[in-house]
Amino acid sequence: MLGLNNIRRWLMLLTMTSLGENKPTELIRQALWRARFLESLARQLGENVVNDDFMMGLFSILDALLDQSMQESLQEISLADHVHDGLLDLNSPMGKKLAMSFALERGDWDAVKAFTQDGRRMAYTDVARLQTEAIAWADAQMSALSTL
Repeated sequence: MLGLNNIRRWLMLLTMTSLGENKPTELIRQALWRARFLESLARQLGENVVNDDFMMGLFSILDALLDQSMQESLQEISLADHVHDGLLDLNSPMGKKLAMSFALERGDWDAVKAFTQDGRRMAYTDVARLQTEAIAWADAQMSALSTL
């Protein structure tokens, strides 16, 4: 009933939550927001595989959870090359989407505008909608996690 992808997501999320046991819960919320936003962004862009975008969003806080660089954090983790590259290089195809989430978090509207106008045929209002939906989704997931 849950589906294999949903089970994988929950297992990744529970793993990340256990890594962040002594960290602010806002880190997990941020990872959830990024994961959902990147997944939705990939869908909006017409990409077929969005699970890797979700995973990249979750893993984007690994460095903060482990108190080490992202490169060190990823040494013992086997990820698809494009996800690994996205986490380490914000100029890679996956990294550009992650950089977009960072720009939204910082309120760097020039970078957001540049992303939407870089041949992607994506309206700025679509980005704002995806951001709002991802925030609401992350809040709902945090509520669900707090009951565990």
